[in-house]
Amino acid sequence: ALKNMVSTVETSLDASLRRMQSDLEHIADEIPAAALEQKNVEHFSKNILNDFNRRIRHFPELSSFRIFDADGSDLYVSGSVVPHHNVAERSYFQCAQARINGELCYSEAIVGKITGKPVVVIAKQLLDGNGKFKGVLIGVLEMNYFTRMFSSLDLGATGAMALRRTEDGALVARWPDA
Repeated sequence: ALKNMVSTVETSLDASLRRMQSDLEHIADEIPAAALEQKNVEHFSKNILNDFNRRIRHFPELSSFRIFDADGSDLYVSGSVVPHHNVAERSYFQCAQARINGELCYSEAIVGKITGKPVVVIAKQLLDGNGKFKGVLIGVLEMNYFTRMFSSLDLGATGAMALRRTEDGALVARWPDA
């Protein structure tokens, strides 16, 4: 039974990560370079935010998509209205900015600046047609979604479930909450 539980959680997490990767790649491919300039946000905002909201509607583990310009200032934020902020100092922004091969960057488990909840941010570099860095697209995974999933499992009186990063073993989500 334990092996089945682990397999179910692993399959769910894998599906979430694959969907996130697919969405980030599609969004990055569809964003016009002109949309990545502050002066053009009003012109592109409606279409971009409609696309973001359509993508997250049935993706409960995802709290939002966001786009930041080359300086780390927010351009587009799905979900609720939030105050403007800058993420240039965040490791996921710096990782995506430095990427040469276009691979995704995964943050450590962090507390979201806006929500105050534990999240993992997945970031994708955005380039213009000449390969110049224009910004970062992120998807924000809510770790509470996975904690709730863990809490629904019958782990017994002393059982626990943890989700850790493969790179360094850092804890991302756990049940019971530590």
